[in-house]
Amino acid sequence: MPDYPELIYSSTHITLRRNEGGDQIKDLIRNTWLHLTPEEWVRQHLLGHLVHELGYPPSTIAIEKKVDINGMPKRFDALIYHKGTPAILIECKAPNVPLTESVFHQACRYNSQLKAPMTILSNGLQTIVAIVSFDTGQIQFVKSIPNKLDWESNL
Repeated sequence: MPDYPELIYSSTHITLRRNEGGDQIKDLIRNTWLHLTPEEWVRQHLLGHLVHELGYPPSTIAIEKKVDINGMPKRFDALIYHKGTPAILIECKAPNVPLTESVFHQACRYNSQLKAPMTILSNGLQTIVAIVSFDTGQIQFVKSIPNKLDWESNL
């Protein structure tokens, strides 16, 4: 199977298979098999952490939906909704992609349309969590991803 690095999130909920088209990973949210890429490796680990460790229901998570940025169609990796409103934007990168300022700005551009109050960036080795106030323009970086109950109590 693939030779990807061990990530900071548990792999307990990761399901892999090999077929003639190559290695595949089971998408936890859409319940489908996807071509295994380094970025998908990270996304499925992070989604497993959010669902199984932090209590976010799979039914509130949208995967790879389009967002229009300055007339250009883009896709975000995942978005968690709270009562039908965007709550947490998730952007994943491959483990070998550093989480730079430009990666953060990419997520901010997506979020300028979505208006989710939290943004999570992860390459599976490092995670950045930012709380965004669209009223003041302030961004507060926090140490870790809050569980569902703690997060919703602050909305």
